[in-house]
Amino acid sequence: MKIKLIIASLFIGMASNAQQKSSSIDIHGGIVGKLSGSSIPIGIMAGYNYNTGNNTYEFNVLYSKFNDKLNESKSIEYNTIVLNIGYLRTIARNTSNSMAINLGAGFLGGLENIPSDNTVVITSKGGGTVGLYAVGNIDFIITDSVSIKLRGQQNYYILGTTGKFNPFIGLGISFNL
Repeated sequence: MKIKLIIASLFIGMASNAQQKSSSIDIHGGIVGKLSGSSIPIGIMAGYNYNTGNNTYEFNVLYSKFNDKLNESKSIEYNTIVLNIGYLRTIARNTSNSMAINLGAGFLGGLENIPSDNTVVITSKGGGTVGLYAVGNIDFIITDSVSIKLRGQQNYYILGTTGKFNPFIGLGISFNL
């Protein structure tokens, strides 16, 4: 009888631990970089998140299109696509579990493209870019499987011609798998 109780308690423990792990996919739309000129700098982010309790490991792809001023008179259009790999931690959650605040950081790497029709002479024609990012998320949990996310992310590009700091501020939806 004792052996049956021990085995049952092990299975109950494993089952409760499995319920703490989940994964989700999300998509965000927002603004990247600085507002300059008549064009609105847009960004679209899609990603996969692996959640373990208060920890989230994320894999996101961010596409952005924006103009950046090189001096007062000329601006240049950039297109970037980067992969974000990062870690987020839940730092606050309300008692009804309908809202959570997450902070995190990670690495990014990808490609930047500078269209050839630009009239400004620059030292690079585009190519690879790498960097770091810091992120803050506010999750508004609608149901067990759907949440709305407000995301603020600051990208720091170590290599690349798109400038050192480029923010992304977006609104998105997340679906638990």
